[in-house]
Amino acid sequence: MSINDKTVNEAEYIAVIHALVKAKKLGITKAVLYSDSQLVVRQLTGKYKKKEPRLLELTRRVAEVSRGMDIRFKWVRREKNLAGLYLDRPNH
Repeated sequence: MSINDKTVNEAEYIAVIHALVKAKKLGITKAVLYSDSQLVVRQLTGKYKKKEPRLLELTRRVAEVSRGMDIRFKWVRREKNLAGLYLDRPNH
């Protein structure tokens, strides 16, 4: 799944999907995923409706990949997201 032609929100969903796939391959069945995308976290936790068809499809994919897993999604402020801060650095 390439993110080259995706929106920021689609890229956030794709990152969640990749993390879940990797967790499953490692045998992880219970985890908390932290994201600084408030929209994605609130959609995945049911607090926001999913209206955009492309995001709705990605939400279905998250549900499919996480089936059988106990996954919780938590929102963190951008300045607290160490991975995001690392990716924002030039020449990372």
